[in-house]
Amino acid sequence: MKRKCVKFQALKLRCEWEHCQSILDDLGSFYEHLTSHYYRHEGIATEVTGGQLACKWNECTVMFTNGANLLRHLYFHGYHTKVKWWGWLAHQELNLGSCQAPLNRNIIPELPCGFKCEWDNCSMVFDIADEFYIHVYDHAILAEKETLPDGKVVFPCKWVGCNYSYDTRGKASLCVARSKLKDHSRTHTKERCYACPWCGNLYVNKTKFTDHLDRQAAEETHSFQCTHCSRTFATERILKDHMRHHVNHYKCPECAMTCPNPSALKHHVRYKHSDDRPFACPYCPYRSKESYDLQVHTSFHQSDLLYNCHVEGCDYAVRSLQNLRYHFRTKHMEGKAKCYACHLCEKKQTTGFHLTNHLRAVHNFQWPPGHSRFKYKEWEDGFFRLQTFRFESAQLTEAEPHCDTGCDPSVKDVTCNTDGKKVADQPESTTTTDHLHTSQQASGNSYSKP
Repeated sequence: MKRKCVKFQALKLRCEWEHCQSILDDLGSFYEHLTSHYYRHEGIATEVTGGQLACKWNECTVMFTNGANLLRHLYFHGYHTKVKWWGWLAHQELNLGSCQAPLNRNIIPELPCGFKCEWDNCSMVFDIADEFYIHVYDHAILAEKETLPDGKVVFPCKWVGCNYSYDTRGKASLCVARSKLKDHSRTHTKERCYACPWCGNLYVNKTKFTDHLDRQAAEETHSFQCTHCSRTFATERILKDHMRHHVNHYKCPECAMTCPNPSALKHHVRYKHSDDRPFACPYCPYRSKESYDLQVHTSFHQSDLLYNCHVEGCDYAVRSLQNLRYHFRTKHMEGKAKCYACHLCEKKQTTGFHLTNHLRAVHNFQWPPGHSRFKYKEWEDGFFRLQTFRFESAQLTEAEPHCDTGCDPSVKDVTCNTDGKKVADQPESTTTTDHLHTSQQASGNSYSKP
């Protein structure tokens, strides 16, 4: 019998506001329940603390002075609860292992402003993520086809600044075309449909969530090994996904930078060769090239936004969720944090940033054109050292990308090496570029050492 999709199974939404623990099976009722908590709490908090509002969700320590920000934050806890429930159902259905990092279960992304629709200048703003996603889906489902001058019939995305369109090619039905457009809309809304019930991380689909759990399987059970970096993986799918990032198929038309997929190339062109900054801060003249950068920036205007480390005895607090995660990884991971070592001397560092400064200052390494960082790979001794080569396709595509879909370079069938590990062969049409040429040998696409 065909399994019922987890999204159509009964909901079990547990409220974690203080000691509530109510369980509801209807999403609308759940949001109403959370709203009632907010209004009761707002009156008490304003009276007792003069306006300081603390989120009372279990394991969440964020503070606010603005009630609207707290309410939006609380609604996202509700959405997070729903997708964690879907993650739990997927875990049970597929009999997956458990996540080994349970300490961030209820830490959610920063939300300094509402969810704004930018479909064809719609500009509606929502405080509840579910309402925003459904609203954008309606735009996609009601989209009309257009006929281009060359006769192609397409369904274009009307999100501001997006050039994506789905080409029907005379085969796809209206339902299929609009469904594809709906799926594409997630690249703009950043919707995540599953969350890990243990660590709280959000994932775009079930496959990415199951990969998250599979990656945490004990290393001795890994039977798939990458021939480029010797890392091992629990499944062939994760291995092939990993190997795609080793081979660069796309060359920047402006410099010698090469990238593994169109999305990475688009990101490079935007940051290195474009002065366009379409995202404006509502509080100051700052403008950013991507919405995420604006989100990080605006969080520093929110004096009420604060993330506290919840490890007992630690009083560390910071405004950025990313910095809180870095703190936890480096201070509380009990030796599991990454360690970086210089491949030319005995110097060791706790971060790649510090090792990069060492390589540049002491050993005079330079980045090739288009690069702004070094890449490091893990060696057999557990230290991360400079990756001294990269793989490029013999058939590089030198064109500016037009969409956010990644490439799908072919990876040969999995075989076995001498120690019994299954490995994926290097793609046939690749060349190896040495990154450690001297300045006389540097060709513009390698790390150079004067």
